[in-house]
Amino acid sequence: MSRYDPLRDFLRQQSASEFYMRFSEVEALVGPLPKSAERPQWWANTTTVWTNVQRRAWLDGGYDAFLVSGSSKVRFVRTVPVTPSVRLPTAVSKAEAAPATRPPLSIQALLADGFCVSSRWILGAGGELVAETALPREPGVYVFGLAGRAVYVGIASTSLAKRLYFYSRPGVSQRTNIRLNARLRAELATAGSIDILTASPPAMSWRSWPINTAAGLEYGLISSFDIPWNLRGI
Repeated sequence: MSRYDPLRDFLRQQSASEFYMRFSEVEALVGPLPKSAERPQWWANTTTVWTNVQRRAWLDGGYDAFLVSGSSKVRFVRTVPVTPSVRLPTAVSKAEAAPATRPPLSIQALLADGFCVSSRWILGAGGELVAETALPREPGVYVFGLAGRAVYVGIASTSLAKRLYFYSRPGVSQRTNIRLNARLRAELATAGSIDILTASPPAMSWRSWPINTAAGLEYGLISSFDIPWNLRGI
């Protein structure tokens, strides 16, 4: 697991052919960048030198990165995968994506199989989105529950609390976070609260190979059930 995995996960959720991020927005995902990030070489798009773990984040996220000269800003440009290391979400057909082909996922089923309600989304005094109680700091899968069913499923590679924070305070270029922030606040105008369920399955291995069980759980839920707020196909 790399400290740059949240950047990879964020890029995988983007659909734009290119967009810009300030250093401060990248740091909000991965923590402070090193001094060397001010040099174009740090943002190189090399697919053979995997000792540079930061490069793997945006390449596995489906983008090339380019430092904007004379600024603390990076341009991300979507690429076509050219090596097995670059994995983009697989497109699904309209028939597969149709809600009628997949059953809804009930909150009761999630609770029965190990998820717990860690907090709830509510509206603050100023109409802002806030979590009612502190969220777990370990990695895992999170689910937003509304009216007894799961409406969104996601994964936090490092910290559930850190990942969910960006739904309440989305950056200007964080399109998914902005979309979910608006949707959550709109629903909370009448719903009162929206459950935040979490689960942190332990890591496993197959023979000598590590298995990310949280990523597998997220994949399984989104591919098997109708989760209406998840737009990307898996």
